[in-house]
Amino acid sequence: MRYSISIDNVKSLEWELLLTDAYLFALMHDACSWVDTLFIDGEVYYWLAKTRIIKEIPLLTDKVDTIYRMQKRLVDKGLIKTVKINGKDYFNLTDKGKEWNSYKQKDNSDANPRPELQSESKSDCAPKDSNPTDNSNIYKYSNTSIIKSDFFSFLIENEVESDIADDYVKFRKSKKAPLTIRVGESLKKEADTAGYTLNDAIKICLMRGWVGFDSKWLKTPQNTFNQKTTKTDEQRQINELGANLIMFGDETGRKY
Repeated sequence: MRYSISIDNVKSLEWELLLTDAYLFALMHDACSWVDTLFIDGEVYYWLAKTRIIKEIPLLTDKVDTIYRMQKRLVDKGLIKTVKINGKDYFNLTDKGKEWNSYKQKDNSDANPRPELQSESKSDCAPKDSNPTDNSNIYKYSNTSIIKSDFFSFLIENEVESDIADDYVKFRKSKKAPLTIRVGESLKKEADTAGYTLNDAIKICLMRGWVGFDSKWLKTPQNTFNQKTTKTDEQRQINELGANLIMFGDETGRKY
């Protein structure tokens, strides 16, 4: 969750933004430095899940459809462009949107005696370490491949804890198992069928060394995950009970 966020009041007034839309745009503008990126036709796009937005700035709203309507207004204002790829909405800041938190330099007249205080360039939110020639992070509309980060992002969007998701991705990589959206959707479907959250289903996979998850592998939904005793543990308890009966007897004092 963001502890604070900076809103460009000048641009918000100039663009006639609602306070809520300015609040959202401020987050999206800042998010360009820490969300997943994707190059589409030479332009960098960013993926920020609507559920992530709600977690980052819960004061704004708790409804995904409200976020959708706000982003639609930002598109209509010409501040962002969006494109849907593999079921995910990526956004890109327009030239107008990049003027957020920037100021045009005025001429060096007496009315502006200190031009050095003025910013000479527009804000640029593209990650400095972005490499548009890195083919692993480039998407072309003629290419149906899914970027490497999509599987992890799918897990996070479906409320899988980040450390659990990271461990599971590493585990599947070690087994050379595919990391695709289709795999994620299949996992979620099986988890729903078994009566588990995706987070709990993946915990089971990690504990049992399962690459995948199948609801049929669990005999009793909602009990298998919480059950802490194995057949070996149960046998040990039976043996201990028998030993106690021999040594101390039952409730009547009778020994066996």
